[in-house]
Amino acid sequence: MGFDRMTEIQAKTFDAASLGKDVLGRARTGSGKTVAFLLPALERLLQDNNNKSNKKSTRMLVLSPTRELAQQIAEQTRLLTAHMPNMSHQVMVGGTPKPKDVSAMKRKVPTIIIATPGRLQDHLESTVVHNTPFKDLFRELDVLVLDETDRLLDMGFRREIDKIIKYLPRNKQTLLFSATIPEDVKHVIRQTMRDPYITVDCIHDDQAESSSHTNAQVSQAHVILPTNTRMASGTVDIIRNILEKHNPTRKLSPFSPPPILSPFTPRSCGTSSKFPRILEIHSRKSQSQREKASESFRKTNHGCLLTSDVSARGVDYPDVTHVLQFGVADSRESYIHRLGRTGRAGKLGQGILVLTDVERGFLQHLKGLDIPVHPELQAIVDGPTVESQQDLAPVWASIGSGRNADLALKATKAYVSALGFYNTHLKARCGVKGTDALVAFCNAFAYQVGFTTLPPIEKKTIGKMGLKGIQGLNV
Repeated sequence: MGFDRMTEIQAKTFDAASLGKDVLGRARTGSGKTVAFLLPALERLLQDNNNKSNKKSTRMLVLSPTRELAQQIAEQTRLLTAHMPNMSHQVMVGGTPKPKDVSAMKRKVPTIIIATPGRLQDHLESTVVHNTPFKDLFRELDVLVLDETDRLLDMGFRREIDKIIKYLPRNKQTLLFSATIPEDVKHVIRQTMRDPYITVDCIHDDQAESSSHTNAQVSQAHVILPTNTRMASGTVDIIRNILEKHNPTRKLSPFSPPPILSPFTPRSCGTSSKFPRILEIHSRKSQSQREKASESFRKTNHGCLLTSDVSARGVDYPDVTHVLQFGVADSRESYIHRLGRTGRAGKLGQGILVLTDVERGFLQHLKGLDIPVHPELQAIVDGPTVESQQDLAPVWASIGSGRNADLALKATKAYVSALGFYNTHLKARCGVKGTDALVAFCNAFAYQVGFTTLPPIEKKTIGKMGLKGIQGLNV
């Protein structure tokens, strides 16, 4: 696997984890956390294998916040257990058929299960394998791993985690990894870990409060798009410029609010032979589509992966040279974790934050980070738009005319997603008060991508957003 030395988190946790002690590890993404919990746990399982009374039980459980991270952990597990015939593993995540999980379990109960919380809870509550309740397969569990625990909780899995813990034996070992330790993570620590547990901190407090909290290998810059004229075409121009200028050695990972840009950017940037096909990973893609896109992006040396926060943490794509963030992030921490997709394994990277002038206030949330204006890209979006408008005109026209019903439907969903996302974040992250600015912002987006009349929104959807009675919407 190419290891010649341990990373800091691996070296500092290995002895305690190998001895079966509970370990709390603080480390950033890309620090080698997966191997930090897999190696010592596998060593313990190999040593104890002959002492277990029931060989048909799962010995290790790994909880992951996203399907993509679960698949990545599974790949590391496969490599580490390649010469361990008695060690098997299985991935259980949403987006795949439950019966497929059960069929695999019936063939062989895996030594290691790597799962997302929702799917695992579903199995614990309802699945039976060869007349044995699924929950009984964990009676002799040795190791519980909670990876990216703060992200698990950020994604709303606290209730599922609390329920899962109740099905597991008390005398298990717990290895918990988290970049931050907020109050809800402390709750999980109290629920799962045995005193005295070992704490290993590879994110030092003096660094956590400074701009060095981001990777020193990654340079940062920002671009401001004129809201009323360049939200759509400026986005395309930025991606095109980076791909064209650095062809063929650049890999981009643009993040956008869920999934607002996805209906347009692949068609707008990926139609010319000089640009690579743009791949997508977000919640509206099936699991098989997400896995295919993920694998393609890993293998290419020149490409663009448009993604939401499912790829923000933990997932490792090699040689990503640029991370582009379009629009505000949920928080300062989310911005930093997205940035962590580049500059990995000691390589250089660049992060570019692209905001509209309405979102400019988000820069105040990033105070202390060195994010100057990107002069070259700013000049491009402030300059003439003739070429890009000519290229984009057929795409936008197909939406406005209704000729491309599929794209028009996706554009409508993107518009509604934008309203829902920015209804929360314009005020909280950008300091923009009142609904007039929200509606004007989202309507400008709709008109720029080709709508001649605003997309209709169901009355109940408007009610759920708290926008009932607001002028400027097509209800």
